[in-house]
Amino acid sequence: MFTRKPVLDALLLRRVAVNGLDTGETWFTGRFVEYDDATFVFEQCETHPGPGETAQPIKGRQYIDRIHVWPGEL
Repeated sequence: MFTRKPVLDALLLRRVAVNGLDTGETWFTGRFVEYDDATFVFEQCETHPGPGETAQPIKGRQYIDRIHVWPGEL
């Protein structure tokens, strides 16, 4: 049985940076809307711009396996 984690519950419905676990780099930003034991779900996502770039919207919901990323508070 999966139990909710208070740290993740505190981030629900907030805008977060989605960081890769392997490199620690920010992949994109988005609103953290759901999670379960295997997946994080984000919506209203944008690319993470590099120097001199502009963030671009990412269409639809993003479903990311939890073993690859960690949502970080902005």
